[in-house]
Amino acid sequence: MKKIGIFCSASENIDKMYFDSARQIGEWMGKAGKTLIYGGANLGLMECVARAVKENGGTVIGVVPAKLEEKGSVSTLLDEVIHTRNLSDRKDVITEKSEILVALPGGVGTLDEIFHVIAAASIGYHQKKVIFYNEYGFYNELLAALKTLEDKGFARQSFSTYYETANNLDELKENGVVLPEDAYVIERDKVNRKITAKTLSALLNVNTPNCMEMEFDLKDYNSYVCLTHNMRASSAVSAQMYEVIETLATVIYNTNAKMLKKLMR
Repeated sequence: MKKIGIFCSASENIDKMYFDSARQIGEWMGKAGKTLIYGGANLGLMECVARAVKENGGTVIGVVPAKLEEKGSVSTLLDEVIHTRNLSDRKDVITEKSEILVALPGGVGTLDEIFHVIAAASIGYHQKKVIFYNEYGFYNELLAALKTLEDKGFARQSFSTYYETANNLDELKENGVVLPEDAYVIERDKVNRKITAKTLSALLNVNTPNCMEMEFDLKDYNSYVCLTHNMRASSAVSAQMYEVIETLATVIYNTNAKMLKKLMR
């Protein structure tokens, strides 16, 4: 996933631990060559994550409403500025331009952005999810409130259809921030043990942690031949290949593994 939208606080008067978390996320994004799309302010967690992305080689896009410019609160770290008239326009642009959206700790503005995305998804404007970055349990009460609304019948379907949660950076990556274009599958003959995932990673110029090594399986080859020549795949694939397809499809179709298994059957 290349373009990551982030919602977060513009406050300076919050605990240092939230700044540390935002900095870690920004550092990872920058080193991984990601693009940050956010509200463009030079305040609080917004400036913190933007600086970390920028200093580590990433790209920073700020979506800036007119009032923010009038107040002189626009970050100087921006590689690109997208001007909007108001906050509603800003939310629409961030949602449209981002491939995935992450909610770090924030106040009423962050909550407004979160529910804008969820409400739009619930009536079919898009299929994007918000990932609640719930380190230190910041969003526990909000998630409990959403569950209460569900239990009382105020949701047509589970709110979890429209969001995921991540309690740390590793979980954030697992929940969709590392997507198909970041991952590589190497399938090789069982006999040739000299060709390792590390060797091929170097040749392909990809990161070894994002490289999954698979042994060659005739079932997968037969399925490939069927798909190439008959435009339909064989139903028989190896357990490893099934796992790869399941993982990628879960992300592509914004669903969970349980629902995907029903579809794949």
